[in-house]
Amino acid sequence: MKSNLFATALFIGSAILVSCNSPKVEESEQAATETVDSSSSPEKMKKVFYSVPSPLQASILLKKSGVQYNKVLLNPAKSVSHYTSTYKRGVNLGIYGVDLAYCNMFNQTQEALNYMGAVNKIATTVGLASVMEQTGIAYRFQSNLGNKDSLIMILAELYRESDEFLKENEQYNIAALSLAGGWIEALYISTEQAKKNPSAALRQLIAEQKGSLNNLRNLMPAQGPDTELVELKNQLDKLNDLYAGVVIEQIKGETVTDEATKMTTVGGETKVVITDDQLAKITEQVAAIRNGMVN
Repeated sequence: MKSNLFATALFIGSAILVSCNSPKVEESEQAATETVDSSSSPEKMKKVFYSVPSPLQASILLKKSGVQYNKVLLNPAKSVSHYTSTYKRGVNLGIYGVDLAYCNMFNQTQEALNYMGAVNKIATTVGLASVMEQTGIAYRFQSNLGNKDSLIMILAELYRESDEFLKENEQYNIAALSLAGGWIEALYISTEQAKKNPSAALRQLIAEQKGSLNNLRNLMPAQGPDTELVELKNQLDKLNDLYAGVVIEQIKGETVTDEATKMTTVGGETKVVITDDQLAKITEQVAAIRNGMVN
């Protein structure tokens, strides 16, 4: 899996991102269902980070699944001032990252600007002030409103620089919390939309998160002084139990390399079986976890 904590290799080209149909995206979707063995060592933790969809990647997958823009499902940007604990700031950094990318993907420029403000504010409270200042992300984002391609590239740079900073400074708790918050937010948007506008694509996207969930659980301590992290692990374990009966089968296909572009497309498809009852229970548990993060 070639993704960083916040950014993946598919973010490098704006044409790739806007089309949402590149081989890199398809490869990322497949890899997101794989399970990574992890321990508490930094190197193995990084492998887990790489196996969970990033905020920008998640928004691309959401749009590909056919979801519509729905502002009501997002965490209001104005709520950022309510988050004062390390836990709440960490998870909501990830949540706002998904909301920002989601708004941008649907050309909601004013809302995207509001979420950039929230990301900027919360990032400075978790040690990312230097990243925001050195890259000038907030100013550049505002200056490029209306230019979707440029905004995508700016977001890719923000996530990449944030990722490198957190790893270099070994801030794995913040990184894990942010990753968990973003993953839950994307799944929350997916499950809530599936209730009102069910589709086969959405059901598959939700079911395929079974592998990512198992990887995410490996980042959370089963015990320790940080009770909120331990509680999050317990909540993810409950969600994992609900996913236990979901069947995911990878059907391999032909792998083709374009000699001109040197890009490789991994063929095949994913067959999933998720019942209405399983989907309903997963939806309920995801909402409970997400509400605990934002309230």
